[in-house]
Amino acid sequence: MIYFIYGDPNQIFNKSNKLIDSLLSKNPDATFLKIDYDNFEQYNIEELISGQSLFTGKQIVYLKRLLENTQTSDYILKKIKEISQSNNIFIITEEKLNKPILAKVEKVAEKVQKFESRKIASKRDSNVFDIADALGNRDTKKLWLLY
Repeated sequence: MIYFIYGDPNQIFNKSNKLIDSLLSKNPDATFLKIDYDNFEQYNIEELISGQSLFTGKQIVYLKRLLENTQTSDYILKKIKEISQSNNIFIITEEKLNKPILAKVEKVAEKVQKFESRKIASKRDSNVFDIADALGNRDTKKLWLLY
């Protein structure tokens, strides 16, 4: 089972933490693993896809920003169908994605969420003499925009 979250990093962080907390509260015996580029090893993923713990049951695996690197993304995309069919729960979060990778993950993910980054319009420092400068330069377009 795959939960895929991508987009704005702050919103991803909040949503993934809430999701992990809710999954751990539903399955208190579940094992939680966080895998990022620093501790990624191929054999770990294969074990997590097919393996199950004797005592705890399901495992919750958080894959953080592994699709940004070409080496890790190639490996994960090869195994994405197996990951989706696993009894364990995989949460994949990404900030930036290209469309081919997104399409492959969306096909097999149980839930996909996109968070748009909120852009705050910056206020322009207004100079009193901008209109006069535009008039002096005979820039009618800028003059009208400033007016």
